[in-house]
Amino acid sequence: MKNSIDNILIHYFIKKDVDSALRVLRVYGEIHDLNSLKELKNENDELIHKYLDNYSSKKSKVQKSYETMLELLKKDKEAMEAKKRAHGIQDDTMDS
Repeated sequence: MKNSIDNILIHYFIKKDVDSALRVLRVYGEIHDLNSLKELKNENDELIHKYLDNYSSKKSKVQKSYETMLELLKKDKEAMEAKKRAHGIQDDTMDS
């Protein structure tokens, strides 16, 4: 079962779909009555790391795919901000 969860997480991380990966972990925690996962309702990063540290059977692969996803999301955000600046569009956070 753990391999299946790990494979699903890797799949979602490759697709840059962190919300689906988090839903999988929350359901996994509920099914197996894992308080250590269930108590982390709003701490997304902590939930992923708790699963990796305590339940993952492919920790290094899942962790690498998660870290790669975070890097890609950061680059995507930077590219979008650069594109907006190039087109003269202000960042929404700068509006008063």
